[in-house]
Amino acid sequence: MVLLDYIVISVYFLILIAIGFISSRRIKKQEDYFLGGRSFGKLLQTFAAFGAGTGSSDPVNVSRTTFTGGKSVFWSGGVAPIQENVKPMPVGEPERIDDQTTQTVLKYADDVEQQGEGNFRLEFLLYQIAGIDLSKVTNATLATLELPPKIITPFLVMIFFSLLTKPNSKEALDRYYAKMKTPAHKDREADLILLEKYLNDPQAMEAKKLFPGTSLEFQRPTKTDVIGFIACFIVCFAVIAVAILLSKIGA
Repeated sequence: MVLLDYIVISVYFLILIAIGFISSRRIKKQEDYFLGGRSFGKLLQTFAAFGAGTGSSDPVNVSRTTFTGGKSVFWSGGVAPIQENVKPMPVGEPERIDDQTTQTVLKYADDVEQQGEGNFRLEFLLYQIAGIDLSKVTNATLATLELPPKIITPFLVMIFFSLLTKPNSKEALDRYYAKMKTPAHKDREADLILLEKYLNDPQAMEAKKLFPGTSLEFQRPTKTDVIGFIACFIVCFAVIAVAILLSKIGA
C-alpha cells in the first residue's frame, strides 16, 4: 500500500465516525434509533432496500462469473484432485470462438480422484432428479437456477412447521398483522390511531389480503407496489446492461 491508500482509508473512517457522532446527537428515544424518527420516505426506503441487496462489485462479479468456464455444478467451491500437483490435460484441438478468443477444453484423467469443496448445493441435485441436464448450461443459467429454491424453500419450511406447532393468540396475531399492514406515520399519535382503526375493523384487514378467508397473510399489491416492482425490474435490467458493457471493455 502507498501513502494515498492510507489517506483514503483514514478519511473514510473519519467520515463514518462523524456520521455516527452526528446521528447519536439526534437519537432521543427508541423510535429514533429503530425507525429513524419515522422520517424515512419511500425514496429513501427504496434506495436502502436496493443497497442491501446489491453492491458495487456485483457488475464485475457477474461479468467474471459469466465468462469463467468450468464451474462446478454441485459444489460451491468446485472440485479439486485429492493428490497434489495434478494438472488437467487438453482434450481435442483448441476451438477458435472469434478473433480474440480461443477455447480449450481441459479434463483430468479418469483415474484422478477428486473431492468437492465448499457447500453442497442440494437444489441442483433436485434439478437432476427432475431430469434437467445441468452439465451443458452456462454459469449465468446456474446462478439463475439457484434463486427459485432459495426463495420458495423458506416459505415451505415456515408453512410446514406452522401446521405442526401451536399458533399464537388471536389477539397478538391480529395486532401484529394490523401493524404490518398499517403504513408508518411520522407522528406517533397518528400512527396509534391508524393502528386502532384497523384493529377495530377486521373486514378492512381482510380486504387487504391477497387470499381473503385464509390464514395466508400475503398482502394484496397496491398501485405503489406495482410501480415499485416495475421500477426495480427496470433497474435490474440496467445493472445487467452495465455488467455486459463492463465485460466488453478491453475485449
